[in-house]
Amino acid sequence: MTSGTARKASQRHNRTIILPIEQEKYRPIVSAPQQFRVWIDHNYRLHPEIFPDHFNGNYKLHDDSTSEKTEVRTRRIKLRNGEVWTVHPNSVMPYMTGSTDEAAKALYLRQWGIPYEGLVYVFGRDPNYWYRMETQFGRKSIVATTVKTAEIVLIRCFLHAWLRIRDCGKKLAIFFELGE
Repeated sequence: MTSGTARKASQRHNRTIILPIEQEKYRPIVSAPQQFRVWIDHNYRLHPEIFPDHFNGNYKLHDDSTSEKTEVRTRRIKLRNGEVWTVHPNSVMPYMTGSTDEAAKALYLRQWGIPYEGLVYVFGRDPNYWYRMETQFGRKSIVATTVKTAEIVLIRCFLHAWLRIRDCGKKLAIFFELGE
């Protein structure tokens, strides 16, 4: 602390493109580079708002990796300006923390006051995992998510979702009402 230098803000950005596809359809596409390019180009034509502003279809496949947490294979693409973006399906939670289906069911039970230990009994993992899963919804990368169509979010007319955030040590509940 006595060095007199200020700590710089992190230069790391959340560069992730999350595209709508079922996990079963995604596996063969991500394994074949040509199919993956066709899929990316197709999604860019359908959903340009999901991609970075400077995407414009000029990219090359950078590398691929498999998540240790979810065992989902992802690919990264490198844009002409040098930025590298990770591409993965919407069936996986941000930061590859788990599957969206499992998280949705567990968080549904949380709204009725089921304790984290109850979620461990039903879904496995540990109480801290479910606590982190619930509190991660305050992250900017999730709050600023683009929703293309109402069908992705809504099953019927309305969806009430809540999340807890911490503000000055107090728990707050924020309710969202989404409708057609």
